[in-house]
Amino acid sequence: MRRTLKISLDFLAGPLWKGEFIDGGTRTGIPAIDNDAALQALNDQICELYSSYYEFDSHDQACWFNEE
Repeated sequence: MRRTLKISLDFLAGPLWKGEFIDGGTRTGIPAIDNDAALQALNDQICELYSSYYEFDSHDQACWFNEE
């Protein structure tokens, strides 16, 4: 069975996009990825870092992405 993993970045979403609600949480639906604690920790770190670049009510905009 083939599964597709979407990798992308967005505010409050890490690079591993989780679209399935399984066992009370969101998952990719791919056990090798969902059960890898180190990979999940890295995903969370990337999400936190990327999301920190968003600034609200800054630069005369409601939401501004700081590319610097």
